[in-house]
Amino acid sequence: RQYDQFRLDYEMISKGEMAWDEAHKEISERIATLEFGADKDRVELTFTGHDNLRDKIPTKPGKMKLAMLSVLLGIALAAGVPSLLSMFDNTTSRLQQLEDATGLIGLGIVPKCRRADLENIVRSPTIGAKVPNQLLENFRIIRSNICLHPGRKNSSQVVMITSARPGEGKTTQAANVAWAFTSIGERTLLLDNDLRRGRVHAVTGLDNSVGMTNLLIGQIEPDAAIQKTDLDLLDVVTRGPVIAGTTEVLSQSFYDELIKHWRKTYDRIIIDTPPVLGLSETGSLQRVTDGVVLVVRAESTAEKDVCDAVELLQKTGAHMFGFVLNDIDLSKSANYYNYQYYAADYYASFEEVMDVSSEDVSQPTLAVEREAVAPTGGTRRAAPAPAPPMEAELEMADDEPELAGEGLEVAAEPPMRARRPRPAGAGNRRIRETDGL
Repeated sequence: RQYDQFRLDYEMISKGEMAWDEAHKEISERIATLEFGADKDRVELTFTGHDNLRDKIPTKPGKMKLAMLSVLLGIALAAGVPSLLSMFDNTTSRLQQLEDATGLIGLGIVPKCRRADLENIVRSPTIGAKVPNQLLENFRIIRSNICLHPGRKNSSQVVMITSARPGEGKTTQAANVAWAFTSIGERTLLLDNDLRRGRVHAVTGLDNSVGMTNLLIGQIEPDAAIQKTDLDLLDVVTRGPVIAGTTEVLSQSFYDELIKHWRKTYDRIIIDTPPVLGLSETGSLQRVTDGVVLVVRAESTAEKDVCDAVELLQKTGAHMFGFVLNDIDLSKSANYYNYQYYAADYYASFEEVMDVSSEDVSQPTLAVEREAVAPTGGTRRAAPAPAPPMEAELEMADDEPELAGEGLEVAAEPPMRARRPRPAGAGNRRIRETDGL
């Protein structure tokens, strides 16, 4: 027991010494800290405000580096933004692009113009005979391409004009194509077979109280449905009032017989039909036609809609003449670059040449040939003046003015420049201005 007691006391003494050692060490460290701080001066910090530390030639940012980055960023945006927009744009304004997508022939384009100009189809057929008209030449091109790509039985007598969606301008195109055929002397019939929303009557300015719908239900005879226009060669059958069930008659044999009857009477029949997508009439109407013209509004109609419409028509056995790209805005630089020869100013130089030619022949030298009494009592003929050039399109007067006095010799002033002589036997023939079609 005593041993255990002694061992316990020794442990307690040892622990006490360790505690004292630790306390001594801690006190020594504090004393050293105080002695170190006693040798230093006390510093007080006071905020006095901001100071401008910018140097005259800063190292950052680098002006040259910023300029180069700006140029590169501008180039990237200039190239990337149009490319990005074109990726999301599913419309088109280029003939070649649409030809590749559909496999059809581009029959022509129609530039954006005033609605009043498009719907004035009772215009004279000779417009644009001297100086080409920007708008009308496009319809003449479309007409020519239709004739050059005949359909069933090598014929293009009955032409159906339609579109993929509403509002693409098929009615105005149909009316102007009909005008183009009348301008070459063909008797043409324009039919409005859009029995729901047809507006041929609005374009032609005709009465719509009686029309195709009345004819299909047997209320009137075919001749009674035809209306005359101010053009002798253009007749029209308007839509008529909207009557339920008339659209179904378009797919029946009665309509086939109707077209056969008109084929015998008219040189050309232009049919304005409803849009292809979503409606059934167009697919059945193609059976009585020789071919189809599809109207596509530029930068508006989705390319997929055009391809779907072409596919539906071809499945029904339709012959496709091609498509017309309508409402192209030539004021845009990209469109003007592709179709500059369709613009009005393309023929500016041609107009100047025609103006100069008209000045040359505005006062032609008249060749006067009369007997005159010679001073010796004999008679002789005055030498005829040179004839005007053959290029000039003018009409010589049949009755020349009487010359006062007998025995007067008439001599014409010599021309200022050499002129091409008139062929023998030409006489005072009349050279008329004709339409260069």
